[in-house]
Parts: sequence; C-alpha cells; structure tokens
Amino acid sequence: MMSPQYNVIPLNVGDFDNLNVKCGAEFVHKEHDYPINFKEKIQELGIDNLHCISFDGDDDRIVYFVPTPDLKDILLIDGDRMISLYARFFKTILKDIDSIDKSIKSIIDLKVDWNWKIGCVQTAYANGSSTNYIKDVLKVN
Repeated sequence: MMSPQYNVIPLNVGDFDNLNVKCGAEFVHKEHDYPINFKEKIQELGIDNLHCISFDGDDDRIVYFVPTPDLKDILLIDGDRMISLYARFFKTILKDIDSIDKSIKSIIDLKVDWNWKIGCVQTAYANGSSTNYIKDVLKVN
C-alpha cells in the first residue's frame, strides 16, 4: 500500500547499457511520452493522482510531468514552464511584500526602502514563447 505522503518509485535503473533508452528527461520531453515500463508499473500498483519526475541518466536534466487519468497523454512541465512559474510566483510574492511594507510604513516611521527587482536567466535553448511570456506578460527582465 502506498503512503499518502511522497513516494519514490524508481523505474529503469541499473541497466547502464540502455541508459536513457526510451526513458529520461530528454525522451519524455521530446517524445511527449511516458518512460518505458511506466504505464505497466503504475497500473500494477494502482496509483492515481501522480506527479512525476524524469531524470536523464547523468542527472543533468529533469522534467516534471503529470499523467492523464487514462494514461494516454502527459502534462509536461519542462524547464521553460518551470522558470515561468517561478518568475510569476516571485513577482506575486514581492508585490505582496511591497504592499505589506507600505502598510507598516504608514503606521511606524520605517526608514527602509525596498527596491524589489527580479530577473530571469534562460539558456539559448529556451522556448521563445516562454521568453515572450516572461518579458511581455510578467514584465520581468
């Protein structure tokens, strides 16, 4: 029986001759498909409501994905989506902190002025749509 907490179920490990063959972050990302043995293992264990991570064999890349209930598709959360979500999160948090700071300053004589700025760094491999979203919608440089 699975714990209601986080469980780690390693798949496709130990076979170094077939490292990243039909599994790994790059496979999941490019093929938009489940790693080999994934569907069978999930059905065998009777697990639903999953949040999954696929690593490449040398652990230099990961993608998060969420399986659909019928296991016919995945919701892929790749690096571009992750950085966009993080940028949105921090922009929201800093806006809330700034509002709280202004409220406190109206009550007490606080001489600190925060000048919040956030930036985002993407590689040359970044998806242009995520870059546009971060720059044009979130207004983050």
